Amino acid sequence: MRKKQAMTLIEIMVVVFFIGIIASLLAVNMKGTMEKGKVFKTRQAQNQIRDILLLEAAKTDKADLKKIAANPKKYLTDSGLVKNPDDFLKDGWGQPFEISVNKNNTDVSVVSKSLQKYEAEQKKASDDAASADQQDGPADVQDFT
Repeated sequence: MRKKQAMTLIEIMVVVFFIGIIASLLAVNMKGTMEKGKVFKTRQAQNQIRDILLLEAAKTDKADLKKIAANPKKYLTDSGLVKNPDDFLKDGWGQPFEISVNKNNTDVSVVSKSLQKYEAEQKKASDDAASADQQDGPADVQDFT
């Protein structure tokens, strides 16, 4: 009867090395996914807050939208559609939305400074990549005719 051999130190180190590589790859992919989730949450919340505040204005016979925009927490709570208005009034990055009314007092605007900053960074990165591609010049094309 043969004895079962235990794993050697080298085998254990190789396994730990592979686990580390896999974990680092997952972490890199997770960062992009988390940012996309924050963007999605922010856009959805912007639309929902705007819709609920306009519904509340319609329910109260065209109440002054400036009054509603000044105290959105009260109107979100009164609507019964939002469980936790404090969290709902924050974007995906945890920053409060800026709620304003247009000049005609007919529409509500919900803005996230964090989303604007993120979109500006994404645009700058894509512009930088595009300009780097243009600087490289056209690829050599062979004519096979």
